[in-house]
Amino acid sequence: MYGSRSDWVRNILASGTARLLVDGKEVELTAPRVVGRQEAFQALADDVTRPPKVLRITEFLRMDLAAS
Repeated sequence: MYGSRSDWVRNILASGTARLLVDGKEVELTAPRVVGRQEAFQALADDVTRPPKVLRITEFLRMDLAAS
């Protein structure tokens, strides 16, 4: 909900990597890219809640898991 022009998104795109804390574990991510709604939703499991359409979110930051 911050948009692709927010500083943190631009920093991740520039660095090419990020770390995310998930359930107390740090996950290394690579290959950041801004994608549209259709590609983002196709990547989500069926049981994952999508943001409401009323929010008009059209861009999503997508990344890959780094090789461990």
